[in-house]
Amino acid sequence: MVHLKDYEFSALNSAIKKIGLLLKNNNFVKADLIIKKLLKRHPGNVEVLYLAGVSSANFARYDKSEFFFTEAVKLQPNFFPALNSLAMLYYERCRFAEALVKYNKVISFKTDQAELFNNRGNVLRELKSFDEALADFSKAITLKPDFIGAFYNRGNALRELCQFDEALADFNKAISLKPDFAGAFYNRGNILKELHRFDEALADFNKAIALRPSYAEAFNNRGVIKKELKYYGDALADYSKAISLKPDFAGAFYNRGNILKELHRFDEALVDLNRAIFLKPEFAGAYNSRGNVLKELYQAKEALVNFNKALSLEPKYADAANSRGIVLTEIGRFDEALLDFSKVVFLQPDCAAAHRQISTLKKYTKSDPQFTMMKNLILKKSLSKNDKCELFYALGKASEDQGDFYSAFNYFKKGGKLRKEILSYSIEQDKNFFSNVKKIANQVIQNVKVANKVVTKIPIFILGMPRSGTTLVEQIISSHSEVFGAGELAFWGQYGAKVVQGGLQPDADAIQALRDHYLRELQKVAKSHCFVTDKMPNNFRFIGLILSAFPEAKIINTQREPAAVCWSNYKNYFVSNNLGYSYDLDDIVNYYLLYKDLMRFWKNFYGDYIYSLNYEQLTSNSEKEIRKLINFIGLGWEDACLAPQNNKRIVRTASFQQVNKKIYGNSSEAWRQYEPYLGKVFDDL
Repeated sequence: MVHLKDYEFSALNSAIKKIGLLLKNNNFVKADLIIKKLLKRHPGNVEVLYLAGVSSANFARYDKSEFFFTEAVKLQPNFFPALNSLAMLYYERCRFAEALVKYNKVISFKTDQAELFNNRGNVLRELKSFDEALADFSKAITLKPDFIGAFYNRGNALRELCQFDEALADFNKAISLKPDFAGAFYNRGNILKELHRFDEALADFNKAIALRPSYAEAFNNRGVIKKELKYYGDALADYSKAISLKPDFAGAFYNRGNILKELHRFDEALVDLNRAIFLKPEFAGAYNSRGNVLKELYQAKEALVNFNKALSLEPKYADAANSRGIVLTEIGRFDEALLDFSKVVFLQPDCAAAHRQISTLKKYTKSDPQFTMMKNLILKKSLSKNDKCELFYALGKASEDQGDFYSAFNYFKKGGKLRKEILSYSIEQDKNFFSNVKKIANQVIQNVKVANKVVTKIPIFILGMPRSGTTLVEQIISSHSEVFGAGELAFWGQYGAKVVQGGLQPDADAIQALRDHYLRELQKVAKSHCFVTDKMPNNFRFIGLILSAFPEAKIINTQREPAAVCWSNYKNYFVSNNLGYSYDLDDIVNYYLLYKDLMRFWKNFYGDYIYSLNYEQLTSNSEKEIRKLINFIGLGWEDACLAPQNNKRIVRTASFQQVNKKIYGNSSEAWRQYEPYLGKVFDDL
């Protein structure tokens, strides 16, 4: 080590003080110039080397910064400023193992500094050594009881350990010490979100944003809460704000893409999810979501590519395996789908939805281990109502396979009762709705006509009661080369309900707008076909509105033996929340009578515009009925319509297995196996 003379020492000391003052005042350029001169004169001075490291870090010259700190430590191994700075530099550059070594060193001779324990705690947290991290944060708090940062950091570590009550206590303490601590409000909001205390979480995110208006993450997470609360417009606004504040925010693009999917704005959703993947190429969740959007656009092959990518990135990604299983089911690859749902159950044994999906794909024996697993799972008190409900239906199907119809009936009954409770359904809701349908229909039918413009897409509406054969009919019609089967489109349920409930006036302009909007929706899914089927069964409620908007539309009302229809509705779990009547036998009978009454009402107006197709006649005399059906639509005959089982389009209804088989009869008699348990409930039919 070079020994300085007194006057040299004094000059160096003076220069070091001046540099310190310049750095304190953020005058980095001038400080850097002085440091470079000192380095030439005193290349072996630890303080000069340390200051050179600090200056280099200020200019993001991190490699040089590391070099100067390291040289200082070589000259003086216990030189605290350089050791501590090296530790912080390693932490900031995500070199956590090296940071830990340095913090262990400085703490070995600086055992009373709370900041050091807090910083080492952050390193240990990054290394997933949570118990040791918690010990360090606690030590920091012991040394400095009002250490806001340590409470905050310990709260974050506890949150990662799902120790939510303790984490909340730490964030509460941090906020009490610093009432304007936006980060603490934000992270407390995240915990409250996890606990489904959405109103409280929303209040915390609002506070964080009020304190820091540029807090992109808080806008994003507030959007998540608003989505949970079904405030979709507000959620979209929050995601968009987060993106405007942070244009490279992959998570916000992902979230906005997901909500756009929920709103059926699929093209926009794809744009956002593509952007999320561009910003974060290893984003498994975005691949999964993009796959689900492509599924909705009937691009099954492309959807599978995305699910495969998500699973290659995260092999234990249960949601992606579940999504892939659903698509494989829809395209008839049942064995592969069963493997995916089984994988989900292996990864998440309590996943009731996967158990129910499995139940639709296989036949059960009494010794089936999954049947035993479901019977044990249904006893768990921690199960949500939704999970219990899905398990009841799965157990009902499994019991039916085993010929135990008494147990099956009771499982279906329990599942239906729970589902009706979850949906808060009353048959009075539909009675009032049907009454309003008739009132609006008289107004629409008599007063509204659209401009009779030539269209490139002619819609074919296949409607009636759910489980009346609509899926088979669509499969037959869409086997024709000129027809695209679009499945169950939500359009008329959404906009028709607005008209019936008074949210949209059915004047000529509105009807014309609905026509134009619907044609755009058809174009998205069926770009090259002239005819497009829409087999949403409950569209029968909006026949007047539909024919006012589309005089050229084809309406096919499928009818099946009433008891068979009602029983089939009762024994099936529907993902849609719009079939509340199907979970109680009395409600189903009442709804069926409402349906029959409304169809008589429409027949009085439209007569032969509505084609009535009997399911039993279709299955017993298929060629004759199919030829009549194709003739009604106005299509030339194609033999492919006689073999709907060869139609490999996506099928998304509970009939997905039946339509992959040849047309067969006798299914309308299956309900009689349950006749001993039904009493006289079907007598009114």
